Amino acid sequence: MRSNGDVPQQKAGGRWLTVLFLQAVVAVYAAASVAAKFASGHAFLSQGFFVCYGAELLLLGFYALLWQQVVKHLSLTTAYANRSVAVFWGLLFSAVVFGERITVQNLLGVAVIFAGVLLVNTEKEEPA
Repeated sequence: MRSNGDVPQQKAGGRWLTVLFLQAVVAVYAAASVAAKFASGHAFLSQGFFVCYGAELLLLGFYALLWQQVVKHLSLTTAYANRSVAVFWGLLFSAVVFGERITVQNLLGVAVIFAGVLLVNTEKEEPA
């Protein structure tokens, strides 16, 4: 059994595939917020509320299972830095699903997040 900080070493291509998978996992996390937004549009405890709230819980449960698999292959520092890309997914979902406006400030904020994530992802991880 590995200790919490002991992350298996990966080849560069495998690491980027893991990071790409992580982004899909983060998108699932952000999709749970879409279900929550839909739930908020229904009367509390109505059938529509329970359907949307149930979808949110299912997405969060699926996310938790996938997250466990991701952190097996990345350090927690790298995984959490990449999780910040949920802001991007939230903006994308808000625009596509709800027709919300994306501002220049939103785009600049996402650019700063992407720059930080790129810095973290290009840093070599040291074995614990």
